Amino acid sequence: MHPGVHAAQRPRDAAVAMATDDVVVTWAELEARSNRLAHLLRSRGLDVGDHIAVFLDNDPHYFEIVWAALRSGMYVTPINWHLGSDEAGYIVADCDAAALITTGRFADVVRGFGAALDGVSIRLSIDGGLDGFEDYEAALGTQPDTPIADETEGAVMLYSSGTTGRPKGIKPPLSGAPFGTANPLVMLLQFVY
Repeated sequence: MHPGVHAAQRPRDAAVAMATDDVVVTWAELEARSNRLAHLLRSRGLDVGDHIAVFLDNDPHYFEIVWAALRSGMYVTPINWHLGSDEAGYIVADCDAAALITTGRFADVVRGFGAALDGVSIRLSIDGGLDGFEDYEAALGTQPDTPIADETEGAVMLYSSGTTGRPKGIKPPLSGAPFGTANPLVMLLQFVY
């Protein structure tokens, strides 16, 4: 079930609890924030089938970013934060990311992406501190917290370990189904096989 279902049933319950930072995000907050990001992405020209890359460590924003992409019919590609500039930049370019969301904590790595950022029109940094990247919170602040009009099932695009060379993108087909109607088990099986 997606955050909207949980937000309707138990809005004040914790959806995300980060023990290390004492951060709690409720289902209502997760739903609102993922909707804001979905609106931001649409307002900046991203549409069904476009790609978002996420280069974060264990950050509570991860959930809202993934849900925003999934409810917008987009691909979301998580990038392992242990990778260096060459490997992570390769993934950003290879998945055709139109948006990259990261943090100033990884400024040194991201600065090394070079030409891999050429196709990335939307660059957001969670905590600022990254030249050429817009402040994530400021960008979201102007967006509505209601669902976008054309919610469609998106997908996660993962990368293999690349034991034979560069990592390989695993891109499942998009179903085109309205958001929240796809069977998660079927989606997982399609992804695995």
